[in-house]
Amino acid sequence: MSDKDRLTLKELEMLRGRLKKAGEERSGSWEIRLCAGGGCLASGEPELKKSLKEALENRGVSARIIETGCQGPCAGGPVLTVDPGRVMYEHFPLNRADELVERHLVKGELLEDLLPESVHPGEKARLKEEAAFFAGQVRLVLEHCGEIDPLSLDDYIERDGYAALAAVLEKGSGEGVLAELEASGLRGRGGAGFPTWRKWDFTRKAQGDE
Repeated sequence: MSDKDRLTLKELEMLRGRLKKAGEERSGSWEIRLCAGGGCLASGEPELKKSLKEALENRGVSARIIETGCQGPCAGGPVLTVDPGRVMYEHFPLNRADELVERHLVKGELLEDLLPESVHPGEKARLKEEAAFFAGQVRLVLEHCGEIDPLSLDDYIERDGYAALAAVLEKGSGEGVLAELEASGLRGRGGAGFPTWRKWDFTRKAQGDE
């Protein structure tokens, strides 16, 4: 990639700002996040997506359908989350797409029998974060998995994607990258936690074209 084809850090920040503003303007509008992980695909997600599209069109309701990565409870597929509200439904039947649109999106009623079990025994989770499945979990690497469209660069950039890469490119030298890695303290999972910056430095200095 040549310099003229590369976004500068400032340009990336400007793009991210525009995307975040567009996201804020969409807040309050209906979004249905369909889990498209392996378990949900196997349990009927493609057919559910088609049924939901038809239900929205028939009722004249506007909602953005987003196919996400795995939302977590694979055994509960098909899984979907409705925003605003962060309401998660599990084992969603194909024949209840019309009911979701009519009751949840139009009337503001929850489909109680499809809500996941809450962290509070005997109760249903009215927020995704209250589901027993997520109790004690803190997502780091997969923080945005299940929240965004994994095929959308705009969704990724809006959530600070490429910020680290842009910062590295801005340094303009291998030495700067290695210094950043050394300062981070990042180590490998194997090899007794060998420092990543040192491994990269060895590789960088190795002789040969491959």
